Amino acid sequence: MTSGMVGSAGVRDDLSAALVVIGNEILSGKVTDTNTPFLARELRCLGVSLERVVVIPDDVEQIAADVAAFSRRYDVVFTSGGVGPTHDDITMDGVAAAFGRPLVEHGELRRAIESFVGNRVNAAHLKMAQIPEGAELIVDDKLAFPTVLVENVYILPGIPELFQAKVISLRDRFRTRPYYLRQVLVRDNETLIAEFLNATLTAFPTPSIACASRSNPRTRLTWNGPWPTWSGASRVGVCSASSIEPLAAAADTGTLRTKDGEQPSDQRARRAAVRPAGTASSRPTSGHGEEPSEEENDGAQPSE
Repeated sequence: MTSGMVGSAGVRDDLSAALVVIGNEILSGKVTDTNTPFLARELRCLGVSLERVVVIPDDVEQIAADVAAFSRRYDVVFTSGGVGPTHDDITMDGVAAAFGRPLVEHGELRRAIESFVGNRVNAAHLKMAQIPEGAELIVDDKLAFPTVLVENVYILPGIPELFQAKVISLRDRFRTRPYYLRQVLVRDNETLIAEFLNATLTAFPTPSIACASRSNPRTRLTWNGPWPTWSGASRVGVCSASSIEPLAAAADTGTLRTKDGEQPSDQRARRAAVRPAGTASSRPTSGHGEEPSEEENDGAQPSE
């Protein structure tokens, strides 16, 4: 298992995660997986790097193999699906096998099921009280059932509404230094600025830099990474190839763009490029980790 570094304030600088999506219905295309993008956005907002996602069938040996491997490699592992009352709900069996533990009935979980179901409780219901021996129950009064935690593996339901509620309930357990996003719009296409992007990544490999072509033509450069990387990477010599303006410095002052599809003027580019770092506040990734919309960008222009 990897281990995130702890900063001076006691906050972890990084945390790695993986997701195991379990279900024949996902692999067959009968059901569309919406849990993966939801978890990715939530973790990104918290500063956690989701580094691996696998989708596997309802197979105990396969579940055990992937869970065991991911548990050793990543700080946090999530599973999605396979925790219901039917014959193909075998995630608990697979996680138990991953850690060499038997399945046992947990008294507190049984009581929660009986309280929820009432006098209609049957063997299928009580199947859901079987969890790996030594597992921890994470109780949230807002949820009907606790979350099962085995080692560093959080076992979550596959039903999107329940999955999302569990993830939101667990958020504070994974909060670390958030990721920040900065964007710059330049006039040149990807081929003209590729060499400058390569130079940036060589000098500052930590932040993620994405390049997306847009109309008119305009190209959006996106810096995405932990805050400490901004002070250097945003001032490296990434330029607009035609005007040779160091537009990357605009990442320290907010998003450089214009309304109504107009091109940024050379004068505005120069202002943004030479403005001292820190003149505008940096912000975490918008919303649940999504890129800011065009409407948001309109309010983030450098002042004239």
